[in-house]
Amino acid sequence: MKTCFELSVIFSFFICLTTSASTLENVDIELASNHLSQAVQFQSITFDDSSIFDQKVLVKLNHFLKNSYPHVHSQLKREEFPSGILYTWVGKNPQLKPVLFAAHLDVVPVEKNSELDWKYPPFSGKIAEGFIWGRGALDDKGAAITIFEAVETLLTEGFAPEQTIYMAFGLDEEGGKLHDGAQQISEALSARGVSLDYVLDEGSGITDGIVPDLNKKVALIGITEKGYLTIELSVHAPPGHSSMPPKQTAIGILSSAIEKLETNQMPAQLNGTARKAIESLAVEMPTLKKWAISNLWLLSPLVVSELKNNPTTAPTVRTTTAVTMISGGTKDNVLPSEAKASVNFRVSPHDHIKDVLAHVQKVISDERVVVKVHEESAHEASPVSSTDSHGFDLLKETIHTYFKNTIVAPSITLAATDARHYYLISKDVYRFYPSILKKDDLARYHGVNERLGVEDLGTAIRFYKTLMKNNKS
Repeated sequence: MKTCFELSVIFSFFICLTTSASTLENVDIELASNHLSQAVQFQSITFDDSSIFDQKVLVKLNHFLKNSYPHVHSQLKREEFPSGILYTWVGKNPQLKPVLFAAHLDVVPVEKNSELDWKYPPFSGKIAEGFIWGRGALDDKGAAITIFEAVETLLTEGFAPEQTIYMAFGLDEEGGKLHDGAQQISEALSARGVSLDYVLDEGSGITDGIVPDLNKKVALIGITEKGYLTIELSVHAPPGHSSMPPKQTAIGILSSAIEKLETNQMPAQLNGTARKAIESLAVEMPTLKKWAISNLWLLSPLVVSELKNNPTTAPTVRTTTAVTMISGGTKDNVLPSEAKASVNFRVSPHDHIKDVLAHVQKVISDERVVVKVHEESAHEASPVSSTDSHGFDLLKETIHTYFKNTIVAPSITLAATDARHYYLISKDVYRFYPSILKKDDLARYHGVNERLGVEDLGTAIRFYKTLMKNNKS
């Protein structure tokens, strides 16, 4: 969940206003909150150089899940993969296509220098001020616990689904290199001939005050996600004494290359999906913005300029460039023999990895800088799922049930998720979690003071229960 993160607020295709009343199913919010609190306390941290998190933690986490959700584990089929877990709830009607609800149980590390900035310890699972606090509460244990709670409650109520429901949980979504749980699960289901009606994974929520120029809440359903590319820039130079430096050291050469990439970003574009999306949102915008978007044939450059200069909307119109790591030098009086930097790109649907690499070489234009691609993590932007499908309509209808006066809009997910692997078995893959997100919540993903509202958790459980009851197509 990256980050999720993926709150791509401008680009949507269709708008639908809320009309129906909320449904109140019984949910034990206190018990569910305690379960999420306990889940957060497991330090299921995935690092970039590992396959999945510590096996001892996994054993304890599995024991917790089995004890907390006895009906799930006694009535559903459970399968373990090297880095994923799959549950199968067999439906009454084998003629109906199954659905899959996904989440991941691993989390990103907490930087040591940020621990003191947390209001409550990051792995405490503290329940306070109406929230469950801690790493993973938002990304993505909140969604995992929501799915378990929904299914456990439905089982205790004696509900049996018409179509088969899969529950898939990745253990390495946050960066493991050796395995990929979602891919393993998707490939296994594909080998069995499974074709899904739709998939629902982590993603954006109900944004409040985030979408520019819109006063209403917006429910963003991710129908595609950006691609991912990390490159390593390296410079080698003769070592020596700092008292006799060359015109540029290895660090200086590398710094110049970095400055060029940050100054000369990938071109911003407003075409295809992006153009259709912003045109559809225009009807809810102020008159001047509405007029400008209605005349993109003339004003497109001005609109693109405004979007790319806003940090919130810039990622929606271009492939982003982020220098994330740098190293070089061993002593203050020794010339470095090597300097390295990692640059991460989130590739827009209108670009390809080859376009990004060509851009990098052209912009840097320095043979002293070696460019290496991290092949193991690179992938193109995902396909685009339909907004006219049964799955999308069901999501929209359920959002209307629980969130009044809310615009429902498809969006581009900015971060990488497990969802991209499920296109192998479904053409309709969606990214959404039904919680309210305000501007200050965006920094909580992979940041400090991550938290999920207790009431949001309760609403999310009811939301998933409704989806599972109404899945028939």
